[in-house]
Amino acid sequence: MDELISALQGDRNPGLYQSAADLDLEELAASCQEQDFQLGYFNGATITTKAEFLSACATALKFPSSFGSNWDALEECLTDLEWLPASGYLLLYSHPKPFAQAHPKDWKTLIEIFQSAIDEWNEADVPMYIVFSGDRPLLAAIETL
Repeated sequence: MDELISALQGDRNPGLYQSAADLDLEELAASCQEQDFQLGYFNGATITTKAEFLSACATALKFPSSFGSNWDALEECLTDLEWLPASGYLLLYSHPKPFAQAHPKDWKTLIEIFQSAIDEWNEADVPMYIVFSGDRPLLAAIETL
């Protein structure tokens, strides 16, 4: 948990990470508020379809009602976020394994979209962190905080 909070304070470059620790959402929300970060959180334990994932992500980040519920719309919303002004963004996705295993091609697309959004915000000098928690064997290629 301390590693993630340190990352938000600038100790790690914005990026795609996984958390090695159990996360206290209240403590994390308080830290985000102190740093002027917007926090979006959703639990993927029961998400097994693209539609369920897109809906959970849209809810977590309060996407506008015009959200198109497709990969292009997800990328557009993740790189805009004008309805959630902040100094930085943290999206926490716990238990991604059900979706990743059910739809490996969509999982690959999702990782590419997440990385693209992080890169675009980085160019605008606004940090974006996307952090997965749980299901660590699935995420072996993603750096651990």
